[in-house]
Amino acid sequence: MIIPVLSLIILIVTLASWWVIFNRAGKPGWGSVVPIYNLVLLLKIVEYPLWCLLLLIVPIVNGIAYLFILYRLGKKFGQSDGFCWGLVVLSPVFLPLLAFKYTDAQYIPEAKGI
Repeated sequence: MIIPVLSLIILIVTLASWWVIFNRAGKPGWGSVVPIYNLVLLLKIVEYPLWCLLLLIVPIVNGIAYLFILYRLGKKFGQSDGFCWGLVVLSPVFLPLLAFKYTDAQYIPEAKGI
C-alpha cells in the first residue's frame, strides 16, 4: 500500500514541477502533460533542433539524449554544474528544487551548456 501512494506522490510532484518549469520558460504549463508535445516544447526550451526528437524515440540513445537535455535545462535556468549533474542523476529530487525552491532561477535563453 505504501509503494503505490509514494509513486502517486512522486508523479504529482514531478508533473507540478514540469508545469512550473515550462511556465517559467515562457511555454504553456499544460504542454508539459501532453505526450510528444511536451518533448517538442522541452527541445525548444533547451534550444535543441527538433530532429533531436528522433533521438528520443530510439532505445538506449533516448536515455543518453535525455541526460543531455536535463543538463542543458539546468544551464538554461542559470544553475551550477553541480546542480545540473544532480538534475541528470536525481531528477525526481532536483526538478522540484528547480521549480519550487529556486524561485529566483530565471530562464536565460542565451545560456550555453552542452
